[in-house]
Amino acid sequence: MNVTTGDPSQIQAIDSGIIDNYSTWYVGINGADKPTTPTVANLTMLDNGGLNMTFNLQIENYPSFQLDPSPAQSWSSYSNMSLIVTNPNAIDIQLQPIVKDGDWKWVELGKYVTIPAKTTTLINVPLTDLVNKNVNRIILRVQGGGGGLAGSIQLHTLSFDLAADAYASTIAEMNRPSVSTGFRLTSMNNSFNYICVSEQPI
Repeated sequence: MNVTTGDPSQIQAIDSGIIDNYSTWYVGINGADKPTTPTVANLTMLDNGGLNMTFNLQIENYPSFQLDPSPAQSWSSYSNMSLIVTNPNAIDIQLQPIVKDGDWKWVELGKYVTIPAKTTTLINVPLTDLVNKNVNRIILRVQGGGGGLAGSIQLHTLSFDLAADAYASTIAEMNRPSVSTGFRLTSMNNSFNYICVSEQPI
């Protein structure tokens, strides 16, 4: 769904949600326990408290943003996990939201999401398939849209139940062509990007 660009005078800073509540985020490989040796992929913090991951899928498959909250988090009062993600790369990438529930059962929250090249997107992921609402591990697995990509991905927020037009002006501004320093985000239009993940894998 595309929503027209909001009022530039109402651009809001993106709140990082639960990301900056924890200093224990790490790169996991396909949901496995925290590696005992350094990974090729690496996490650094964004200015808003979110996370940047650099990766090389030619060398290391399925690097993941991972967190083992202690104690386990209860998501019983939420309907959707909300993510705002930037793909600054020249090709599409995919993100698969997964959790390990209160029984450490692997639960994929719908199918993977394709994030278009050079685009910032709000993604709402239904929690319908999460029967046990206690969460022991959060896994956001990065996958190549095709071929072994070396690049980066920015996770600006992990929140819950954001409205479909949340941060619309901010995201639209991030998707406008820019000549400023830093990575360049370009888009064929200046629209806000929103994805709602299918509740059932296709």
